[in-house]
Amino acid sequence: MDGTRIRLLGPVDLLRDGVPDDVPGRSLRTLLAILSLRIDEVVSRDQLVEALWPGYAPTTAVNTLQRHLSSLRGLLTGVATISARPPGYVLSPVPTTTADATDVRVAERLVAKSRQSLDPIEQAVLLRGALRLWRGDALGGVVDSAYLSGQMERLARLRSEAQRGLVRARIAHGEGADLVGELEDLLSGAPYDEQLHCQLMLALYRAGRQAEALAVARRLREVLAADLGIDPGSAVRDLETAILRQDATLAGPVAGRARLPAQLPSTISGFTGRRHEIADLDTRLASTRHADSWPAVVISAVSGTAGIGKTALAVQWAHHVADRFPDGQLFANLRGFDSSRPPAEPSAVLRGFLEALGASAARIPDDLDAQAGLYRSMLADRRVLVVLDNARTAIRSGLCCRVRPAAWRW
Repeated sequence: MDGTRIRLLGPVDLLRDGVPDDVPGRSLRTLLAILSLRIDEVVSRDQLVEALWPGYAPTTAVNTLQRHLSSLRGLLTGVATISARPPGYVLSPVPTTTADATDVRVAERLVAKSRQSLDPIEQAVLLRGALRLWRGDALGGVVDSAYLSGQMERLARLRSEAQRGLVRARIAHGEGADLVGELEDLLSGAPYDEQLHCQLMLALYRAGRQAEALAVARRLREVLAADLGIDPGSAVRDLETAILRQDATLAGPVAGRARLPAQLPSTISGFTGRRHEIADLDTRLASTRHADSWPAVVISAVSGTAGIGKTALAVQWAHHVADRFPDGQLFANLRGFDSSRPPAEPSAVLRGFLEALGASAARIPDDLDAQAGLYRSMLADRRVLVVLDNARTAIRSGLCCRVRPAAWRW
């Protein structure tokens, strides 16, 4: 469901086209939370009554519950239906929606997919996408009940798994200094966690802080001995020894560069003229370069009426400067003016780019934001020319802004 989604990872509400739509009243939020956590399952009337009035249901509880459900149905028009089905009620997404009717399902899917991936970059993209869904503690603004308290704990564990998985993926990718503060925050709530201590030691070592890395091991040894009467496990001891030896393997893997795409169409034989326009594009490119530093994104547009040679000019110039983009060139026809076919979808364009950069089809996320994140990761610190042909509108051509490569469009 792209337009509207039920949000549970934070204060319970609806998200309509990116805009939060508050669900009024603790009772309605509680009913929405319970039914949404059990989509397409029958939730008994007794469970709903107990959730709304834990331990003290009034004599009017059933009638009040029905009124609340009627109000909730009105709020969910076009999003989901609530049907009476003995012994209770069931919430079902409308047929036009997807299986991801709630942010919880999106997060669960992204975390599960990260477990299946062997690529730390893809794992990080998926887990960042999951963590972005949280807006504080899950299931905010509901009536306190045994069932929802258990669900809060479950979703807190899911969030923790995503956080820790993201740290592991970033460590596996060779990061260090940027992780120190995050690991220290995680350890504040897990003082005996040896895996987190090892990760902090490694992050500090990669940041050039060898003495501090060894101090982490000493403090852990003291805490475990004083509080639990045990010594650290072999993982801590082995890492401590490796740090003392300055083992070269601790520096982390050297990130392999993606294969170089070369997707530019052939130039037109006998191309002449357009010297002024080519010189102008050269000037724009040169003005963005300062020594060896390049900006995050450079966008230029070649516009004009149909048939005046925009594509020929852009392709000719792209070949002219291709050597200034040593990490390759990507090309896509957005089909903004093709009467025989619909405009290209951003997800399809991104998928083609990712495959050209070396991502296997099985590892490319289905979610558009996750695809864009993986694309940005694969282009990080690289100089790639991206050429988007036949962009009909600024929204369509905004694909290049979304993914932030160096790009030219026309």
